[in-house]
Amino acid sequence: MKKFSVAFGLTLTLALCGQAQNTNLAFVPGKLAVYRGGDGIITITTGRQHPAFIDEYDPQAANQASPIISVALPTNGPNAIWFNAHAGSEGQGLSRSASHQYLTMTGYHGDLNSEAGTPSGTNYPRGFGLMQRERDFFAYDDLESHFEKRPSLWVEPIGDWGEGNVILVEIPTKEEIHDNIVSFWRPKDTLKAKGEYNFTYRLHWGHGRPNPGRLAEFAKLSIGAGRGGTRLFVLEAVGQALTAVEPKALQTTVTASKGTIRNLVLQPNPETGGMRISFDLDTKNENLIELRGQLKVQDKPISETWLYRWTR
Repeated sequence: MKKFSVAFGLTLTLALCGQAQNTNLAFVPGKLAVYRGGDGIITITTGRQHPAFIDEYDPQAANQASPIISVALPTNGPNAIWFNAHAGSEGQGLSRSASHQYLTMTGYHGDLNSEAGTPSGTNYPRGFGLMQRERDFFAYDDLESHFEKRPSLWVEPIGDWGEGNVILVEIPTKEEIHDNIVSFWRPKDTLKAKGEYNFTYRLHWGHGRPNPGRLAEFAKLSIGAGRGGTRLFVLEAVGQALTAVEPKALQTTVTASKGTIRNLVLQPNPETGGMRISFDLDTKNENLIELRGQLKVQDKPISETWLYRWTR
């Protein structure tokens, strides 16, 4: 049986210290942050806005072909950076905030980090893909296909794709030989016939995400019969984000679109070094229920969001 998890990040945070808000992209103290105008693909002209980025490099490393992290900045909307071929395009001054925690830029309305009271308008994706996290042979027990060795694929958008959604589709199939899980980006605005649209991206193949963030990940899901006709769910969350937090400080949020969540339990798992979440789902005879779960500390996410569609 093939198992996939869909993961995606939508957070833009340029953090300079460990006290930053939860994020998938964080700058490291001691590294070099460089502002870059243009994506190297489209010629910069005076007739349009152009992509803008902040790249991170290691000043101790030689001959770096690409940055450690590249963060696309918003270039449309009310709080965007205006960048074109004119020399005086909104300054492009890069500096540190008074607290030394954030990078700020001239021409942008507030810190690049999404703080309370600071509208960011950064609803374009930082990345998305199909991530196969189960790497144990005995989870599949397949001598022919070896699904535990199949690579994951992460899509890294380059430039501003605008607003939209990541869509996960499971195509019905009667045989497991057919690849039936699809993930793709759908823009908010309908693409018009005979229109021209440019979407620049980079594909990363491998066992995990490139430049993994600080958020804990949900590595495994088990489902079985619960008490009183319910369905029992067991989730395993792992990651360095959990090692620095006392279990008592963790908040567990699990919601269901229909039915009722019961017996929600959070406990440390010494075998994985992470946390185990378990709960019973009373389906109330519903045929389809959307489930969502996340770990938080002081109401701030410390894990990615787990999404699952249960069907009878």
